[in-house]
Amino acid sequence: IVLVYDGKLANRSLYQNEVIQGDELGQKFSAVWKRLGDFGDGRPPVYPDGLLELLKS
Repeated sequence: IVLVYDGKLANRSLYQNEVIQGDELGQKFSAVWKRLGDFGDGRPPVYPDGLLELLKS
């Protein structure tokens, strides 16, 4: 079961950052924004199956 929610960041300035640094339970990570066109047709996959089509609709 996959739940997908529509949301907006409370801190709108984060949309302007190329990279967002995160920390989840002490595990640090970097997140980057990607366009939907960066996926599909032999490009990096999106999981689970059907999620890319849902995001494009």
